[in-house]
Amino acid sequence: MQKTISDSEAESNFGKVLDGVVQNGDEITIERQGKPVARIVPVQENKQRQVAADKLRAMAEQANMSPEEAEELAEEAVAWVRANKDS
Repeated sequence: MQKTISDSEAESNFGKVLDGVVQNGDEITIERQGKPVARIVPVQENKQRQVAADKLRAMAEQANMSPEEAEELAEEAVAWVRANKDS
């Protein structure tokens, strides 16, 4: 489950936040003054994201895309996967 919490809430409840990530696969976005500043995600998801990003970068090189374009494509792909995760 994706959740957004404030930095003060994260600090006060860090153990519970980590328990949710480990036990439930929660993805936590931490905000400071209403703006996202950090994310806590399960390690496995982060590894999968890195593998996907590396593959997209390799494809981008073959397609003559700039690193910035490849990174944008990778972020779009990650967003799509997250949005369709439970489908």
